[in-house]
Amino acid sequence: EIRPRDWSSDVCSSDLFGPEQLPAFVRERFRDQQGQLGRFVLLYANGNLADARSVQEVINQVGHFDVGPRHYLSTASFFILAEADAIVKKEGPWAVLLATLAVAIMVLWYFRSWWLLLYSFTPMLMAFVVFLGIARGLGWTFDAVIAWQRAHGVVETLRNPFQLNLFSVTTLPGIVGIAIDGVTHILHRCHEDGERADLGRILRQTGGAAWFALITTSVGFGALLFQPNPGLQSIAWWATVGLLVSCLLSNVLVGALITVLPPPWRKSTPPTS
Repeated sequence: EIRPRDWSSDVCSSDLFGPEQLPAFVRERFRDQQGQLGRFVLLYANGNLADARSVQEVINQVGHFDVGPRHYLSTASFFILAEADAIVKKEGPWAVLLATLAVAIMVLWYFRSWWLLLYSFTPMLMAFVVFLGIARGLGWTFDAVIAWQRAHGVVETLRNPFQLNLFSVTTLPGIVGIAIDGVTHILHRCHEDGERADLGRILRQTGGAAWFALITTSVGFGALLFQPNPGLQSIAWWATVGLLVSCLLSNVLVGALITVLPPPWRKSTPPTS
């Protein structure tokens, strides 16, 4: 009688093996400085390791632990993402503050007037704060949608592009500089015309030109939305929304501020015949 051979016993054998039976390149990963084996433990982490918050959860769980009386530390290449995220959150506001200070010095040097500096920065700062509030609200909305998707077993969940990370923080100084651009152009025209300045005409002409320049810049940043890199996508979201909100509000607010509280313009020279 001929019986078929049971290949499972050969393929799924459970014989024990030691480190000497492993390939050399595997053993080298677990040797310490003295060349001994058995002192390293390899841990596998689950989750989205491209997200700084997930990486921080891994660090909190297995970054350091105690085994008996001894304390052990773990390390991984993706741990640097959490460290970079902490640095961004700590030093990002300082970068925005220094950029704002540099822009203020340039505007003061150009206008040589504290009044015009105040009228330039007040609308821009108010618009920038409104943009940060909108970005925060959009971030909460994305987090809520992602939580709902995970609760319903959706595998491919959305990413929250409005997290302040190593990429998106680079857009904040640029938003400050571009947002004040239209405001300074409007104030410059009003300052040149003096008491004869027609604010409506200046807003239509100078403000309209600033808006066309803003749209082309926003389209350039918006093209990054089609890139597969999440960091570039976050730059696109922050820059596009930030520029549109900040520039629109700052131009509207500077016109309202000039109308309600007109600054001391220079006296116009009467036309000569």
